[in-house]
Amino acid sequence: HTATWDFVDDESRDIGSSDHKGQVSARFGFLANPATLIYARAGWGLMHINPDELLSEPGTESAYVQTLSAGLGVEVMTSPNSLLRAEGIYTTAIEEYRFNDTVLNPLYIKPSSLSARVGMAFLF
Repeated sequence: HTATWDFVDDESRDIGSSDHKGQVSARFGFLANPATLIYARAGWGLMHINPDELLSEPGTESAYVQTLSAGLGVEVMTSPNSLLRAEGIYTTAIEEYRFNDTVLNPLYIKPSSLSARVGMAFLF
């Protein structure tokens, strides 16, 4: 997905993309009823950032940045062997990514993302 960062001058620029990320997380929740679990999720991860080749100077490297995430979700058992899940997760970088733009201004950026996931699971 493309990474867009907002700058002080209220402009948004797509200066890079994240091609993959990994995360370790934990969920804590409560049963609203025997078939419905409402939970909060928190975790730590790594996000790989690639600079946009048209907007960056040579020497701007792709890099991994550490991230923290938090979210809310719900799981509903639809049958004894299947469930539906929906969650929203906000992820933000802990550390800054250094990006050199085409006028040689070093920018230190903390990428973030907001995602929604919907899924189905089958229990065997």
